[in-house]
Amino acid sequence: LSAANTLVTGFNALAYQQYEACNLQNVEFFFANGTVINSWLEGNIIASGTSNALCTGSSSPNSLSASANVLWWINYPWPTSFLPANTGTATTNTIYMGFASPSSSVVNGNTVGEAPQLSSTYAQYDNGANIFAAYVDGDTPLTEFNVASGLKLSQENNVVYGSSKINALNISGDTSGVNEPAIIYKEVVMPNEPLTLESNFKHLNTAPGGLGASNGEGTLVDTSSITTSSNAIDVEMGYNTYYFEQSYLNSGTLTKGINIQGTPNTNWNFASVIYSGTPTWYGYTAPQLYSTNGGYSGTNSIDPITSSSNLYMGVGLINTISNYQYQSYYNWIRVRVSPPNGILPATTFGSVTLAGCSASITTPSNSIVDVGQYQSFTASENDCASSFTYNILVANSITPSVITHNDLLTGQTANSVTYTFQTTSTDTSNSPE
Repeated sequence: LSAANTLVTGFNALAYQQYEACNLQNVEFFFANGTVINSWLEGNIIASGTSNALCTGSSSPNSLSASANVLWWINYPWPTSFLPANTGTATTNTIYMGFASPSSSVVNGNTVGEAPQLSSTYAQYDNGANIFAAYVDGDTPLTEFNVASGLKLSQENNVVYGSSKINALNISGDTSGVNEPAIIYKEVVMPNEPLTLESNFKHLNTAPGGLGASNGEGTLVDTSSITTSSNAIDVEMGYNTYYFEQSYLNSGTLTKGINIQGTPNTNWNFASVIYSGTPTWYGYTAPQLYSTNGGYSGTNSIDPITSSSNLYMGVGLINTISNYQYQSYYNWIRVRVSPPNGILPATTFGSVTLAGCSASITTPSNSIVDVGQYQSFTASENDCASSFTYNILVANSITPSVITHNDLLTGQTANSVTYTFQTTSTDTSNSPE
């Protein structure tokens, strides 16, 4: 594990549902000394278009706490001693997952964040730039991109995304037949090392060429300049009306139509370019990340970016013309440093330890002496994951076993409740307990 690696934690939220807010905004990660670790909640990886912050309870159709397929990315400048290489004996270490009260939120868009479509206000808590090597979403300033001549990069609002609406980057227009990247994110330069690019995109089928127009999904390129880029690898949708296609730019010469498969659609899809630092690279397009189920993939043995000093994140390579134009939305695009040998460390989750759970009840110090006197009892609990039931009673001071009042109070996590009653004649001279 290197300082640049981002770790992933696959999580069965159903197993810990009693501690969770339905949107999981009460969860954070930290070290034993209390230092919070940067985290980005990707969401339900099986149904990313339906799960979001609009849930009202665990039974809501968009509740993340009802998913067995939740995923977080976490990032920290890990020391090499934290998880050293496996040299024959497995190495392990521990980080902690903390649950605040289910009625609380710890997301802040800085150390604790989530994918842009999960927030009730798009990208309100998106801290992807603090997690990944390079990252953009639908709110990233357009000035941070270089755009090919003839193309337009814009931001669209209220774009339908499953059960919610989002903002998205929109690429439109054509490059008049020039083979070059459509856009390049110029703000982040990455060292040439094994990288994984991933994107969440939608081919619109609303401009000339429709689903037969090749639109880029993600590109790794050797420079931030559109016109001087000469080496790049990418995956696309729409080429010759195919769902999946790989292409590459080698010393300025474009090779396209590699591993063409499938029929394109206008769904929100995911794409990935996996660069190992060797001449062989892999890509896929599918309805979800981390699996090619329902999608297509391919491997190509010519990788022209291996000798590049640095790399940038972009979109597209294949030229577009007036009757085959760009017409795509992008929710987010990211690049992460691939783990050693492309294998992410496995994660396991233990049991929950309640921190500082306490419950108490306060009683009045004075005795009951008058008929009609009011007495109050306050029951409190703090940092407890489940409710308590309190028995509040007045017992005769002469015969303590005789209960004259038996009232139940149920408190909630980190809550106080007060019960006030008015004494009757049978309570006179009794002592509160």
